[in-house]
Amino acid sequence: MEFNELELLWKNTGSSLDANVSLNRKMIKELTYKKVKAGLIEIKATSYIELIVALFWANYLVTFLIDHLQEFKFMLPAIILLGITIFSTVLSIKKLVAYRSIKADETIIKTQKLLLSLRNLEKMDVKSILVFIPLFSAPFFIVVAKAWFNFDLYVFSSMLANYTAGSLFVAIILFFVLNRYSYRQIDQSIEQLDKFK
Repeated sequence: MEFNELELLWKNTGSSLDANVSLNRKMIKELTYKKVKAGLIEIKATSYIELIVALFWANYLVTFLIDHLQEFKFMLPAIILLGITIFSTVLSIKKLVAYRSIKADETIIKTQKLLLSLRNLEKMDVKSILVFIPLFSAPFFIVVAKAWFNFDLYVFSSMLANYTAGSLFVAIILFFVLNRYSYRQIDQSIEQLDKFK
């Protein structure tokens, strides 16, 4: 073989080697993104379920409000519940948008920012438990008792106060448990992308 033939062979091999390395890198990136999205499937599923339940619940609360326009003491708990439902719905939509924005053709930095955004939304969701469980519990039973049994739970106002205090204790326990375990999958996904860099 002459030098020109060897040089041509080397150039052809080099370009195909570069193409193979590029293709392998692209395939590894796509597999990593699929693994990241698969790890976040729980967040996606719970967000869809929360969204569906929230829409039915909001519809129920609006109907309840319309039926009890003359009774302010029942409207106030329903309005509180509707506010919590709207907040939860917005949070679920934001989580779904962040999840759906994770794509293999995006840069790793942008994907990590989306994962951090998703983590912050999860943190907000967990922190909201401290407020929403105590705020939700008594109004929930007031509305349900009135809607289903036509019963006024305000008759047992001291019991409602004790129940709300007890629900605060439950909220604190749930907060610490969820705060410890909720972000594990997102953190693992961020670490997987760090390895890919």
